[in-house]
Amino acid sequence: MNDSNQDSTTSQLLSVLISNDLAAIERIVAVLRRRGLGVTSWTILETENPGLLRIVCETDIDPAQFCQCINQLEKIIDVVEVDSLRPGTYLALQVALIRLEAVGPNQDEATVLVTLAGGRLLSLAFDSFIAELIGDRSGIDRTLASLNRLGNVEVVRTRLIAIRK
Repeated sequence: MNDSNQDSTTSQLLSVLISNDLAAIERIVAVLRRRGLGVTSWTILETENPGLLRIVCETDIDPAQFCQCINQLEKIIDVVEVDSLRPGTYLALQVALIRLEAVGPNQDEATVLVTLAGGRLLSLAFDSFIAELIGDRSGIDRTLASLNRLGNVEVVRTRLIAIRK
């Protein structure tokens, strides 16, 4: 989920708890933009508290610049909490809704592939099905690659969501 590489920039995961306010989101975006963060994934999530939102942001940035960004975010009045999610300290997932047009043996093989990947069939018709797949990015990518050879695939996919362990 968060693979480190040997060069100076690595994938960093950031979790920011903020006031449920559009202006607060704009202030977060302004800090990230000023810092020149290369955002690879950005998700805004509701929390158990209707007054708060959680932003999960995956970036490719060098560690020193990442620390500076965290310091800047902590200064924003609407920010309640900033977490740098280190490998092994969080669980991160994506959700994919998959519609596959296939018939006969291809549809049978596809349903088996989805089931083996931990997916769930939501709707099944003669010439298509819709499935839900929850997992890490690479697992979903592998399943989609296998499904693509069996029929016409349409995918709707969330960005990364994460929570501290």
